[in-house]
Amino acid sequence: MSTKISIDLGNLKVKAKTGGVKPLMLPSRFALLEDVEMVDMKGDKLDLNTYEINNMVYVWGKDIHKVPAEKCLTTLGYDDRYVGEEFQIMVKIVLAEMLHKNKVNRNVIVATGVPSSEMNTILEEQISEAFENDGKPHEIIRNGKSIFITVDECHVITQALGTGYNEYLDQEGFIANDEMEEIKIGIIDIGGGTTDCDLIYNLRHQKNPFSIDRGMFSIYEGIATQINKDRPKVKVTPEEIEDCFKKEVYTVKKGDDINFTTIKIKLLEKLARDIITDINRKWKKKEQLSFIFLTGGGASVMAEYIAEDFDNILVVENSEWANCYGFYAFLMNLVDETDGE
Repeated sequence: MSTKISIDLGNLKVKAKTGGVKPLMLPSRFALLEDVEMVDMKGDKLDLNTYEINNMVYVWGKDIHKVPAEKCLTTLGYDDRYVGEEFQIMVKIVLAEMLHKNKVNRNVIVATGVPSSEMNTILEEQISEAFENDGKPHEIIRNGKSIFITVDECHVITQALGTGYNEYLDQEGFIANDEMEEIKIGIIDIGGGTTDCDLIYNLRHQKNPFSIDRGMFSIYEGIATQINKDRPKVKVTPEEIEDCFKKEVYTVKKGDDINFTTIKIKLLEKLARDIITDINRKWKKKEQLSFIFLTGGGASVMAEYIAEDFDNILVVENSEWANCYGFYAFLMNLVDETDGE
């Protein structure tokens, strides 16, 4: 029997879940070991694991955010993202991290997601290929120990639909909310690189979902651009803005803080207006929707800017996890012939 694992490999964050292991959420970036100072002047070592892949050694783990952004390799990308070396390395690292404790079964079934606009395109095929690896095992040496992981199947659904499964099913794959069988809902998934909008009528995924090619990264990038325009020598990165986004203050050095509240609000309002405009144009019967679920990593911060235009917005609980948990619920709901079901 194959192990089931859900992986939401976003532009900014990786989320992964499988049975018997604590769910994982870390930045979607890693670094070459040779580029990282693992020990500081006090003798404290960064909490990072090593992964040897194709004779190159990379690091990733709880302290990856402490590695300067310019030293990191990122999976952020668009048209060629899934065939890029960085994405494919990230896939192997996440699989190894989630399964290294599993000594019995390293044959897995994966569920993952893509933006709505990428379904039924070559991009859907490319992400499947990145996980399935032509049927060959992924070979990784994690912290000096070899791991071989074979992905038997890779199921790809829209990221927003992951939230639909999260609301409908529990984590064992059983129905938790049968009300969804008789209502029409909308889903707005504000992620790192895109905002995805889907409709589900009586559990039926509707045609013509759409994506906006902007998400929270565009906000971080916009703030960084404005700061660097005002103070060119600062050279702040979007990743650094993400780390201090809630505080709304970027510290250049002790005693030198830059408050970016004004530009933050301006950019959030602009993204909200773009989302609302597209929805008003493309969701012709939105008055028939019982709920519009707001989900994704940007849901909580964007809620106040979007809710004023809709009276049926619901911010999904644990919205940053909703897609990943939904992918897992989807897998658990599948009829597994090897289980005799």
